[in-house]
Amino acid sequence: MDSLIAAAARALVAGDALGALKHVALREDPPALALRGIAMAQLGEHPRARELLRRAARRAPILGAGFTALLPDPANVEPLSRLSSALSL
Repeated sequence: MDSLIAAAARALVAGDALGALKHVALREDPPALALRGIAMAQLGEHPRARELLRRAARRAPILGAGFTALLPDPANVEPLSRLSSALSL
């Protein structure tokens, strides 16, 4: 994993979607596309997130995905449903 991918992942974990995008915004490799998709989902841009995740999957199939450390919140149900649908989970 290169340093920009790692930095973008750390920013996403911290909830800083814009910070993550600064690290990978212009990259087209599968890990960067996937991180861009996750960032866009965090920003509420679900159609764009779905498209980026599909592009990443076409270039390098995703072996698995999951959700961790989620707090029960009714507001999370719809966005997580759309994200899992985009990932074909």
